Amino acid sequence: MFKHMVWLFTANNKGGINIMVKKALPLFLIFTTVVCFSQDNNPGYNDLYKYNLSIGAEYQNLTPFTDYNTDFTMYYDISAVTRIPLPFLPVLYPLVQAGLIQFITPERDNMERWQHTQWYGLLGIGYSNRFSKSFELGAEIAGGIGKAVFPRLDPEQVRGSTNLIASSGIRIALDPSYNMSIAIHPSVKYLYSLSPLKRFNVFI
Repeated sequence: MFKHMVWLFTANNKGGINIMVKKALPLFLIFTTVVCFSQDNNPGYNDLYKYNLSIGAEYQNLTPFTDYNTDFTMYYDISAVTRIPLPFLPVLYPLVQAGLIQFITPERDNMERWQHTQWYGLLGIGYSNRFSKSFELGAEIAGGIGKAVFPRLDPEQVRGSTNLIASSGIRIALDPSYNMSIAIHPSVKYLYSLSPLKRFNVFI
C-alpha cells in the first residue's frame, strides 16, 4: 500500500498531491483495520496449536485385498507412532512407526503352520491441516522393512521372511484438548517378500 502511494505521489503533479493523499489515507486506514480484524477472527490454527513432538498408539483391524490361499481368522495391526512437525512448517511432519501385524489361523487342515507375526518399522512423512481448534485432516505415506516370523512352518526351527512394506492413508483427528488427539486412520499397506516365499505379497 505504501509503495503504491509513493508511486502515485511521484507520478502526479504538485496540484494533485493533496487530493491523492486525502483520498488514499482514509482508504489505507480502513484497509489496515479490516486486515487486523480478519487476522484476529481467523487465527492460524496450525501455528497457534503447533507442538514439538507427538507419541501415539494405533490399533487397526485389517482386511486383505486378495486371497492368501489361507483361511485366516483374524488380522490386526498394533503400532506406536512418533510424529515431529517441522518448526518452520508445522503442517508437515516426519514420522517413525514400529509395530506388528498378527495373522491368526484356525487349528485345522494344517493351516496353523501359516500363522505368523510381521514385525516392522517405517519412516515417512505426513501432512495435517487444522481447520479449527479441535479438528484436523491430513494424509501420510511411509515405507520400511519388516520381518515375518513363522513359529509353526518348520517343526525343527522358527522360520522368517524379510519384507519391504509401503503404507499410505488419510488421518482424521479430533483434538478435545491440547495434549490429546483421537484419530481415525484408514490406510493401506503393501507387503513384498524378499525371500522365495511370495505367498503373502499382498495389499492389506
